[in-house]
Amino acid sequence: MLIRVLTAADASDFRALRIRALREHPEAFGRTPEEVQPVAAIAEHFRIDAGSDADFTLGALDGETLVGMAGCHREPALKQRHVAHVWGVYVVPEWRRTGLGRRLIREVIARARTWPGLEFLWLDVTTVNQGARALYESCGFRSVAVKPRSLKVGDRYYNEELMALDLRPPPSDVAAAYDQWAEIYDHDANRTRDQAGLLLRQARLELGGRRILEIGCGTGRNTEWLVARGARVVALDFSAEMIRRAQGRLASSAARFVRHDVRSPWPLRDRSVDCVIVALVLEHVEDVSAVFAECGRVVRAGGEMWLCELHPIRQLQGSVAEFTHPRTGEPVRVAAFPHDTAEYVGAGMRAGFSLIEMGEWRDPGAPRAAAPRLLSLKFRLATS
Repeated sequence: MLIRVLTAADASDFRALRIRALREHPEAFGRTPEEVQPVAAIAEHFRIDAGSDADFTLGALDGETLVGMAGCHREPALKQRHVAHVWGVYVVPEWRRTGLGRRLIREVIARARTWPGLEFLWLDVTTVNQGARALYESCGFRSVAVKPRSLKVGDRYYNEELMALDLRPPPSDVAAAYDQWAEIYDHDANRTRDQAGLLLRQARLELGGRRILEIGCGTGRNTEWLVARGARVVALDFSAEMIRRAQGRLASSAARFVRHDVRSPWPLRDRSVDCVIVALVLEHVEDVSAVFAECGRVVRAGGEMWLCELHPIRQLQGSVAEFTHPRTGEPVRVAAFPHDTAEYVGAGMRAGFSLIEMGEWRDPGAPRAAAPRLLSLKFRLATS
């Protein structure tokens, strides 16, 4: 299956598929078949779109046959150019439930992220179209409003739900804070870091000869341990200074360190890793669904995901990652977003995982009345 930008040569096939979509699902689209432009106009539109930062239309091709499509249009007005709209998403029935729709949406997101100054993707979905809504939510879109009776098909009205995806990078102060922390991270007293590392070592993960993706590798403390157990590791972190120190710690062909924003599509192929390890990362990610969706994409069937995060109770009590600045001596609290256990579990299930283990971990010797410090979750991806 090839997904690419459609060109003028594809205009006739696009028109035919667009008309089919509008006829099959009049309640899902804001246009009628009669309103579809002629082939010549579509071809000219595709020629104008080529190389622009305002429009593209993607097609999914099974050989020479167009079986899916999705468009993206950026607002031209200066005050609205930070927003683009996803439109016309359609996959033929025989290719549904194959992951093609998700691949199309992810490709739309990846291409839209390259447009300078773009901050949000918006889309509309009728509230009766729960399958499409679940797809968009699994790709990180969130509901922001309902537009009552916005479509009228015959005598029936349909509500549309406006969903949005925030494309803005993580707060710069988070990356900057970890860049500063890197200088003392390995020597700083940190019970949360140490306990998370101990839990990883006790997690009974199969490592020898397996391909592991580590999210939030920091200075490479856990990466070094994983490689020593025979794993081949791709380690991601969005802090340049953390990555630099990790590379200095471990020079091994079994480990590859990559600076990457985990909210963006990950630089790995589908079904290319045996296990994903996520440790003390998701508190800095506002929308965790996109991370779980990427886990579900890159993990092979039957593979695992293990995560360990600051316990939600601690978060609600105001605990965040914090350290003393090594040069100024000032306390630094790193920006964080609180999450519930159900949020993690629900996102994992939507991504195709089943929860197989859960742990809530207090400090050694702490009374039962004390809030757990950490939450650990182990998931397994369905085998089919």
